[in-house]
Amino acid sequence: MSLLSSVLCGTRFSRAAFLFLSAGLATSSAHAVTLLDSFGDNSLDTAAWVFGSTNGGGSAAVTSGSLALSSGHNGGSQRSAIVTKSTNINPFANPITISLSGISISSASTVGTSRGSVIVGRNATHTAVDLTPTETRNMSSDGGQGAGGGAIGLNYERNNTANTYAIRIVDMGSDNSGLTYALSAAPTDIVWTLDFTGSTFTYTLALTGAVITSITGDQGSAVGAGTSTATYTIHESFAKFTSDDLLVGSDSISRLFFNSLNAGGLDTGTTSLFSIDSITVSAVPEPSTYALIASAFICGFVVIRRRRMQQAS
Repeated sequence: MSLLSSVLCGTRFSRAAFLFLSAGLATSSAHAVTLLDSFGDNSLDTAAWVFGSTNGGGSAAVTSGSLALSSGHNGGSQRSAIVTKSTNINPFANPITISLSGISISSASTVGTSRGSVIVGRNATHTAVDLTPTETRNMSSDGGQGAGGGAIGLNYERNNTANTYAIRIVDMGSDNSGLTYALSAAPTDIVWTLDFTGSTFTYTLALTGAVITSITGDQGSAVGAGTSTATYTIHESFAKFTSDDLLVGSDSISRLFFNSLNAGGLDTGTTSLFSIDSITVSAVPEPSTYALIASAFICGFVVIRRRRMQQAS
């Protein structure tokens, strides 16, 4: 029996107090929020994020409750990025859910591809606790992370010539592989859950405002074509990204990156713009947490029943 359960079973407290405590435990255990930013201020929260740009002209503008990441240049591979100062966004430790609301990827260009990326992991050069703007901008969204580094990325892409949209999930280590989901339209919300705690690495993808029309790729298995959800299993023996890729000494360092990137050159005078209204990252607790809740409920009912028996006698 846990320490808290022992304390509960030996404590005199009211039924209301028990219900309040139980509700609190159940609510907090469902998903522990590790990051929430609705961009309510008029500037980027520099206590939570670091910004970097490859060309010096990119920007991370926060206005009217929305973040707008601009690549700042029309050249190929030009990008702007933000990264969390938090280093514990680790899908190998706990399943994590990344919820993006009010998203869009856009450009006035009629050529090239504009990309908004969400990346979890570590580049091999990222060894310090705090990243510099240069290290932030150099996190790749569709390539190897160098020997000793690894990540998984979600690339939300707009083909500026055809005006079509796709999501590519990329498994990145010293090289990369992944799956591409062609979409019927531009989604407004994405919920991406990563669970790398078991013998196989899995993710689920749920979209609002778009349907997956086809799936192409080079590893694992996927279901979901014709729907707004997909489940994908990265088989462990083929995974590029491993928990060892996060190690800096004996510590695991895993961050969350967002970037706006030109995947190919754009028309002169245009840029790629990746906009997000809100970001929520939550972690699913370990099974021991649910055992704690069960113990609390059992002991609470024991205490309440004991009190009723005493009152009856």
